[in-house]
Amino acid sequence: AAVYTSRAMLNPIMVTGMEQGGQLTTTTDVENYPGFSKAVQGPWLMDEMRDQAKAVGTEMIEDHISSVNLKSKPFEATGDGGQKYTADSIIISTGAQARWLNLDSEQKFRGFGVSACATCDGFFFKDKTVAVVGGGNAAVEEAMFLTKFASKVKLIHRRNELNNDKKIHGILLQHPVPNQINERECFERISIEKDVDGVTCLGFGRMSMGLSAYGSCTPAGIMRILEFYDVDISGMNAVVVGRSPILGKPMAMMLLNKNATVTICHSRTKELEDHVRNADLVVGAVGVPKLIKKEWLKKGAVVIDAGYHPEKCGDIDLDGIEEIASSYTPVPGGVGPMTINTLILNTMEAARKTLN
Repeated sequence: AAVYTSRAMLNPIMVTGMEQGGQLTTTTDVENYPGFSKAVQGPWLMDEMRDQAKAVGTEMIEDHISSVNLKSKPFEATGDGGQKYTADSIIISTGAQARWLNLDSEQKFRGFGVSACATCDGFFFKDKTVAVVGGGNAAVEEAMFLTKFASKVKLIHRRNELNNDKKIHGILLQHPVPNQINERECFERISIEKDVDGVTCLGFGRMSMGLSAYGSCTPAGIMRILEFYDVDISGMNAVVVGRSPILGKPMAMMLLNKNATVTICHSRTKELEDHVRNADLVVGAVGVPKLIKKEWLKKGAVVIDAGYHPEKCGDIDLDGIEEIASSYTPVPGGVGPMTINTLILNTMEAARKTLN
């Protein structure tokens, strides 16, 4: 900003602030700044840029601005020592400043494994295990960026603050996550009261035992479909094809809690066709396009397809299903919208409990 305003004959004054050069003054090798075939030192680069600004006419003042009055012209900026600066235009280009933990070890290893800038130093953590300490979206963004380099990334987040914040009624982890992030560990950091997606082990256990918990949204949405259409599950021979921890397994337990006789199958089940043929209710949740053939289905069976694939089909071959099933869910437009609906319902219920 100083270089361009100087060249425009605007006679700028630059008040440098406390940390001239910001993050780059603590960055050793800078390899992503244009114009250099080899990495340059961050402090050296900042010195050169300062000298360039001075060479074209910028007046440098070493002070730190503590307040700015923009209500009337000329604008007024006040330094820490009380010095006032007036101008027709003020360019605020303070950038970002790292928030350190102020630990002795942090200072000791700064530049030797401890960094405040993932985009600056991410390359140096290639194939390393990295921990990101943070408290907001920036920490999540830094962690996601580092997954491109690190073998494993652990995000040490303000878990208790989010769990205890009464303004936050539900916490949802968008999954699947990158391979370097342990999805199960992330799930288990969510408190049971805010587990509106039903992904924690504690939530699964409570749901399985018939205790209060938010069930996984897709199987819970399926149960709501069956209830809405008065499908009497009790005594049915139900086959669930799929065993994922957030769909197949909770689906089986929900059906069992409603007195169905449940068989869990999966992609490696031997003689899968025979299991499906005996089912009064079939739930396809295996993640393989049209794995379950319509010829396998019993006449009059209830067919629930929880799969969805780029080919706009599910896990069950639904071509001509109207002639076989007593009822079925289409793909798309069947189970999917009920998953979202159930997530919103769980979040509303969590909010009600907090407010009450």
